[in-house]
Amino acid sequence: MGINNLYISEKSKAALTEIQKRLIAEFDVDELVVFGAGVKEAAVDDSDPDLLVITKEELSYSQKKMIKEFVDGINSEYGANYRLMVFDRNTWEVWAGQSLYQEVTRDGVSIW
Repeated sequence: MGINNLYISEKSKAALTEIQKRLIAEFDVDELVVFGAGVKEAAVDDSDPDLLVITKEELSYSQKKMIKEFVDGINSEYGANYRLMVFDRNTWEVWAGQSLYQEVTRDGVSIW
């Protein structure tokens, strides 16, 4: 399932495509996962889903802040509202027993 199969608005798809393209070009991204509203069924309030960025290596605070500011800029430019979470692969795997990890694993859609 790719971006075009998500149940989100066209502006949200365009924003997500831009986010995906630029994050992959600028950071050592291992996986991008979209989850939450609009992923597998239509969102009732046209809300945007959450975006999980999993990097291959641990990022510094300033690198995570740079990613957040980048996504905020794309959100503003496209009128989207993606909520962002950034984890390195090792830290994300530590979350395996948590409800967030289970939700992402069960309902998330990997777009990279």
